[in-house]
Amino acid sequence: MPSIKLMLISPDGRRFAVKEYADLHTNFGLVKGEDIRNAKPGQLLKSNTGKPFAVIKPGFIDLFSKMRRSAQIMSPKDIGLIIAFTGLNSKSLVVDAGSGSGALCCALANIAKRVVTYDLRDDFIELVKKNIELLGLKNIEVKRGDICSVVEEKNQDLLCLDIPEPWNALGTAKACLKVGGFLVSYSPCISQSAAISDAIEASPSLMLLRTVELIERLWELKGRKQRPMSSGLMHTGFITFARRIYT
Repeated sequence: MPSIKLMLISPDGRRFAVKEYADLHTNFGLVKGEDIRNAKPGQLLKSNTGKPFAVIKPGFIDLFSKMRRSAQIMSPKDIGLIIAFTGLNSKSLVVDAGSGSGALCCALANIAKRVVTYDLRDDFIELVKKNIELLGLKNIEVKRGDICSVVEEKNQDLLCLDIPEPWNALGTAKACLKVGGFLVSYSPCISQSAAISDAIEASPSLMLLRTVELIERLWELKGRKQRPMSSGLMHTGFITFARRIYT
């Protein structure tokens, strides 16, 4: 996968990844490849229509926005909630299941000490590996396996589940989480969240904490025009949090 050398930001805030120094065609006009080749972060480039493009060195979130997708990825608002509610940090050990396109495991690996992600589909596994390469992450291991079976990882700080029947993985949660470690289950349907909540309540080693749906609403602020946008990122999924409290 060609590395992203620069990022050009258009007048409306869209990010254009520069992998090769070729002409960039946009709805704001053409930016010449020669100008891009000679550009440095902090400069402004002009298109042939006179529109300015800011030049930056891409950071993690810029590269993250250019990840290849197959399965629907978890949104940044939900990823941020998981990080905040579990206290993820640079010492954390994480197991992730249901890799999909790799958005969650890659975002967690940008902070955590180590992440191991599991999936059953070879096409998803290959896609995750390509996205890991794009992001330059060295602390993720991708495994083909069923999280509902025995896994090798022990004393983990966090287990994240994005699978159709997460209640079947509670045995894994007890086996791989340390006491005090967090279990997080992400589900698109409330019936799935209700089922895993009931299963957690019936498990003596786990404590159910909360189920959350996070809704993001943008505002338009232009002079005296100050109102919420008529569209926003509403339902994406339900996130259930639990914690291992007994041995």
